[in-house]
Amino acid sequence: MLQFHLSKTLAKQMQSLLVPAPDIRPEGMQWYAQGISLLGEQCILAIEAHSRYLMVFCNLPLTELENFPLLFRERLWREVIAVCLLEDKQAQETLGKLVDQLSEQQVYQQGYDASINVHLQQAIRSLESEAQQLGRLPQTPEEEFNFGLRSNSHPTRYKGQHQPFQPVRIFADGWLGMLEYHQYQRQVHQESGAPDNVVPLRRH
Repeated sequence: MLQFHLSKTLAKQMQSLLVPAPDIRPEGMQWYAQGISLLGEQCILAIEAHSRYLMVFCNLPLTELENFPLLFRERLWREVIAVCLLEDKQAQETLGKLVDQLSEQQVYQQGYDASINVHLQQAIRSLESEAQQLGRLPQTPEEEFNFGLRSNSHPTRYKGQHQPFQPVRIFADGWLGMLEYHQYQRQVHQESGAPDNVVPLRRH
């Protein structure tokens, strides 16, 4: 499950998606998102809480925000496959299925985290600066991914993390950890016949 915590303004814009929910559902992957208007376009920046991995979506008409869950699910699949750099096609296929399984359920609510907001504001300033230099925002999912990758490759830290880290590495390691656990569970299932229908969110 993916749990989204939206800024106050974005929550109003995506009101049709909001559901009552507790502050944090521990079984879910936590994302914090904020919307901005830049160069006449609506953009959404979303950051995963544990890794501080950033995803960027531009040119989103307000009338189409109700389709954001499908858009996010497709982009998440593509970005996870891209950053995990798996050469084994079977492992890549299994990882894609894990992404689909985890992102099938998405919960949206208004929420705020001061530490994550610092990273969101830094990402917004970087996007604004790049857009001003180029005279435009990223135009394609590939350009949006590349913008995010530059931010995600920059060493950062937050309270409780003593050493700087690259968000892209933490994010990728988390998904690879899930894949490893799933493969282990499948092996146990094949050897013992025990049920294997739970995919926990593991991170290294």
